[in-house]
Order: sequence, then C-alpha cells, then structure tokens
Amino acid sequence: MISIDITLIIQIVNFLVSLCIINCLIIKPIRGNLMKRQSLVDADVNEAEQKRINADIATKEHGDVIAKVRAGIVLQKHSAKDDAESNAHSILDEYTQKARDIRSEASAIVRDESERALKDLEAKVSGFTQSALAKVLD
Repeated sequence: MISIDITLIIQIVNFLVSLCIINCLIIKPIRGNLMKRQSLVDADVNEAEQKRINADIATKEHGDVIAKVRAGIVLQKHSAKDDAESNAHSILDEYTQKARDIRSEASAIVRDESERALKDLEAKVSGFTQSALAKVLD
C-alpha cells in the first residue's frame, strides 16, 4: 500500500514549485515570443495585402491611363489622316484647275494660230490660183 508521509507532501510541493518555476522561466517567455512573432506575421500579412490592393489599384489606373492615351492617339491619327486627305484634295483641286487653265490657254493659242493660218492661206489662195491659171494658160 501507499503510505502518505512527509516525503510525499514534499515531493508534491517540489513538483508544484518546479512547475511554477518552469512556467515563469520557460513557458511564459516562449509564449510571449510566439505572440510577438504572430503579431509580426499578422502585420506583414496585412501590409502585403495592403500593398497588393494598392498594386491592383495602380494597375487599374495604369490601364485607364493607357486606354486614354491610346484613344488620344487614335483621335490624333484620324485627325492627321483627315487633315492630310483634305490637304491632298485641295492641292489636287488647285492643280486640276491650273491644268484646265493651261489647257484652255493652249486651246486658245492653237485656235488663234489656226485662224491666222487659215486667213493667211485664204489670202494667198487667190494669188496661188492666179499663178496656177497663168501657168495653165501659158
């Protein structure tokens, strides 16, 4: 049988004191360090999440800026194309009109020269006919 004597009580007291000492010297500091590490990890996780959110916002804003720039480029491209086409049409119209004017002037010059040559020939025809009749009659 188990006898309860003073040594058993001393052993129980010794065990409880050792338990308190181990708790104070080892377990509480380890728990404190674990809680500090957990709070650091939580802070890092929160910071990483915030940075991810900020990166998503920045990416969206960057995408919006790129879309606006592309839209502006497209508008500038269309504007430049329209300006170039308008300029080309005005130049084409100008040179078409110049070509018509040159053609009209050339036609007038040819017509005038033709009329002058015709008048010269008509004037000379009577002389030619008389000379031809004189040769035939001779």
